[in-house]
Amino acid sequence: MASLLAGQSEWVQGVSPGVNLLAIPVLDGNGGGSAFQVAQAIIAAVDAGAELISMSLGAYADSFALRTAVEYAHNAGTVIVAAAGNDGYDQLLYPAAYTTVIAVSAVSADAAWADFSNHAPGVDIAAPGVGIYADWSDGDWVEFTGTSASAPTVAGVIANMLAAHPEMDAATAANIVLACADEAGAPGQDDFYGAGILNADRVGNANTPGIYDAAVAAHFLNPEKSFDDFHPIDVTVENRGTETLPTVILTLTLDGRTSTHPFADVAPGAVVTATVTVDARQLADGKTSTLTSSVETPGVTDSVPGNETRSSVLFLK
Repeated sequence: MASLLAGQSEWVQGVSPGVNLLAIPVLDGNGGGSAFQVAQAIIAAVDAGAELISMSLGAYADSFALRTAVEYAHNAGTVIVAAAGNDGYDQLLYPAAYTTVIAVSAVSADAAWADFSNHAPGVDIAAPGVGIYADWSDGDWVEFTGTSASAPTVAGVIANMLAAHPEMDAATAANIVLACADEAGAPGQDDFYGAGILNADRVGNANTPGIYDAAVAAHFLNPEKSFDDFHPIDVTVENRGTETLPTVILTLTLDGRTSTHPFADVAPGAVVTATVTVDARQLADGKTSTLTSSVETPGVTDSVPGNETRSSVLFLK
């Protein structure tokens, strides 16, 4: 995108009632500009009363001017959301790399990791960034891909929270969005998904009581944690509802071998993990293994059916 969007920005398709949008151009027609120009725009937006700034731009070099402007925004209570970058590097663009900025990586519509997306310990959340449609001039639509699409998507959900709850400050709204992200990848915070994948429905229902939702969140094979001739596979289950789940039973089947893993009193937003191992010889020479998992909540009816099973074909590249 060739501009810095400042204010309570909504989804790229439009603006919700009660949300003000201020666009401050900082890049030229070729997408080029200076960190000083971006810093000036951040300060101007904050001084204009912006609660939320969405930035689909960045550079790999740190800048005193940009860092100072980001600190200025943070001290004023303004939340900045920024794109992680599209080079597949294990490094984030600035301003996404600053700790006070919400750094957004990209996934596709089926929640698969987008391999063009940058990744690093500073990633806070992942969001759709492949084939996103947005308003264009003269009432047209444009389809674009990149973390430049992911960042305003996250900013839009934060903006929705601010519009729905005028008494809420931007930092509180942003924290709710992060807390309601769907666990993905390695258990807990990771370099690719951060807190997880954006889930606007969970954000909207964050204060709705009576939601019971146990989800199989991920199957994660990490060769770096392998030992001897075995590879551990972490299977994570997440309570995506708003009520504690008294009992959660996870059933795993790996190449015909079944195991059961019970958990008690899983709090809203909590993640529990079971680990199974696969013999490395099963994955050698292009071979594959199949892992299926399912989760049950005895005595409780799942409010959001459809995410309680997962199946993965495991292989090593």
